[in-house]
Amino acid sequence: MDENRTYKRYVSKHFNFELYTMLRYIGQLNRPVTKREYPKSYFKVNITMLRLVADLNVFLSNLGIVLTHIVGAIKILNWCIQHKRILALMEVLQNDEFQYGSYGDFEPGLIAQKAKQKNVLFSTMYFWSCYLVLISGYVEPTYSLIFQPETLETLNLNGEMQFCWKLPFFSWMPFDHTTYLSCALAYVIQFFLLMYLSFMIIAVDALFMGIINYITAHLDIIQSALKTIRTRAIAILGRAGDREEILYDDEELNAAIQEQLRKATKYLQTVYSLCDAVEQIYSIQTLVQVMITLVVMCTCMYLLSTEEVGSKLFVVQVFYIVAIQYQLFLYCWFGNELTLAHSRIPYAVYECDWFSTSRSFKKSMLITIIRTQRILVLTVGNFTPLTLNTLVTIIRGSYSLFAVLQKTNTAEE
Repeated sequence: MDENRTYKRYVSKHFNFELYTMLRYIGQLNRPVTKREYPKSYFKVNITMLRLVADLNVFLSNLGIVLTHIVGAIKILNWCIQHKRILALMEVLQNDEFQYGSYGDFEPGLIAQKAKQKNVLFSTMYFWSCYLVLISGYVEPTYSLIFQPETLETLNLNGEMQFCWKLPFFSWMPFDHTTYLSCALAYVIQFFLLMYLSFMIIAVDALFMGIINYITAHLDIIQSALKTIRTRAIAILGRAGDREEILYDDEELNAAIQEQLRKATKYLQTVYSLCDAVEQIYSIQTLVQVMITLVVMCTCMYLLSTEEVGSKLFVVQVFYIVAIQYQLFLYCWFGNELTLAHSRIPYAVYECDWFSTSRSFKKSMLITIIRTQRILVLTVGNFTPLTLNTLVTIIRGSYSLFAVLQKTNTAEE
C-alpha cells in the first residue's frame, strides 16, 4: 500500500498519464500505454524513466517527423479551402491584358522565360533535398532487411524477441509486422505513403513559391516598361526615324506617353491586388511553417550533436536539416526578391526620358513615385516580413533553443 502511494506521488510529480503515454508512444512502443502497464514498484518506475531519458534522441527525431506531417496536413487543407482563389490568381497572372511587345532592350518574354527557368531549377533542387531525406532513412534498414534479416530481431521494451518491431520512420500500421514478409510489406507501404506526402508538400510549396516568383517577374516587366515609356510611345506612333532628343513633345506624343503610363499604373495596381490576395491566402500557412521549422531545426542540431558521425540517425538528420533550411530559404528568398523588385519601381519611373514631356505627365509621374514608396512585403502571419533577415532571425532563434536544450541535458547528466 505504501509502495503504491509512493509510486502515485512519483508519477504525479514528474509525468501525468497523458504525457507519459505520449512519450512512450512517440518512443516507438507502437501502441499506447495503459495504467495497468505502469511499473508496480519504485525501482521499476525509475528504470522506465531512465529508458525515456535514454530514448530522448528517438523522441526528438520522431517529433520532427510528426511536425512535418502536421505542417503538410495544414498546407494541403489550405489548398483545399483556397484552391478557387489560387486558380483565380493564376488566371490573372496569365492575363493578356498587360502584354507588352519587345522593343530594344525591353524583352518581357525573356523576363518571363527566366522566371520560368528559375522556378524549375529551385523546385527541382527542393524536390531532391526532400527526397534524399526519405532515401537516407531507408538505405540501412532496407539493406538489413534484404541481406541481414537476423539483425532486425531485437528485444522490445517488454523484453520480448520480435522481428522488425521498429520501422525506419515511426508510424502506425494496421497489422502486425513482426514477421519477415509483414515487415517487408510495412516497409513498402510506409515508403510510398511518405513519398506521397513528400510530393504533396513539395507541390504545394512549389505552387506558393511559383506564384511569388511570377509576381516578381511582372514587377520586373513593369520596371522595364516604365524605363522605356517614351521610346516605346515613339515606336507605337511610327516615329522611329524621327529625332527622339527634342525640347518639347507634341500633343500626340504626350497623349501616347500618358496612355503608356496609365497602362503601367493599372498593371501595377493589379500586381498589388495579387500580393494582397497571396498575403490573405498564405499568411497563416507561412506562420505555421516558420514556427515548426524553428523547432525542427533545434531538434536536428541537438541530434547532430549527440549522434555518432556516420550513424543512420546522423545521416538522416543531416539531410533533414539541409532540406528544412532550404525550404525556409526558398520561402524567404522569393519573398525578399518580391520586395526588392518593387523597391526598384520608383527609380524606374525617374529613369524614363521625361525631360521633354508635358507638365501633366510629370505630375502623374510624381504621384506614381510617391505611391510606390511604400514597402511591398509578404508577412509571416502579419507579424514579420518574409525576407532574408527573417531567415537569419529564425536560424539564430533555433540555435538559441538548441543551446538551452543542450545545457539543460548536460545539467541533468
